[in-house]
Amino acid sequence: MIPIKKQKEPRGLRNAKRSNKDLKYENESKTGFSQYEKYKEAFLELRTYILEEQGKICCYCQKKIPVVKNENGINLMKTEHFIPKGSKNPNISKKDKEERNSLQLEYSNLLASCMGNSDKKGLNFKDHCDSSKGDKRLKKLPNPVTIRQTNYDQYLKYKVREKQEYVDVIAPNDENEDLKSDIKMLNLNEQNLKIKRFSVWKGLWRAVYNQRKKRLNVSILISILEDYDFTKITEPSNRELNEFCGFITQWFENRFKDELIQARK
Repeated sequence: MIPIKKQKEPRGLRNAKRSNKDLKYENESKTGFSQYEKYKEAFLELRTYILEEQGKICCYCQKKIPVVKNENGINLMKTEHFIPKGSKNPNISKKDKEERNSLQLEYSNLLASCMGNSDKKGLNFKDHCDSSKGDKRLKKLPNPVTIRQTNYDQYLKYKVREKQEYVDVIAPNDENEDLKSDIKMLNLNEQNLKIKRFSVWKGLWRAVYNQRKKRLNVSILISILEDYDFTKITEPSNRELNEFCGFITQWFENRFKDELIQARK
């Protein structure tokens, strides 16, 4: 996960809420914002906004979200509610239920998530991200829109396992059960995710470090970190981040901290 800087609420969503104060994201009568033909254009605008401001990567796993169109004419993504819009659990508190209901169309609560394998049913893939989280609430991980620091380092760490050829997401403190629960809830260690993270890391590792000579190429490393820098301020429509940018910057910055400090003087 990486921090997300929100742009202004899209006009279509704003106008829809003004015209109908009781508007919900979806409802049983199929007249909700995401369902009703009247709001179709505004809903597609919303999806475009949240996808572009995230640099076209998933708010949770940082996988690239394809900009190709599917058979329904929409991007292969989910409109994620960080605080879920509802719950199948009849035992949730009245306060929780009211909060979920009030945030259904709150722009700061809306994010772009990958499909999380929900489009691969029957193929033995396990769900992750929004598809795994469902209507459950995260315990410790903050909404990436509200996080104040420039990264998620105090919440998530990455463990490269070269022999197994995958990269695990772990809690910085092994005793933090809430963070471990959130990682499990999002299934950030789904097997294909772990392998794909390793594949990206391995290519970059080989580019910056000569294993035989045990030598680091600092200039190449700095160039890579600049390319993977997710804090650059750009126009949302031109913002396209590299896959797993949060993981790559955190791991290499920590691994070669002293060398980078020296080179950047």
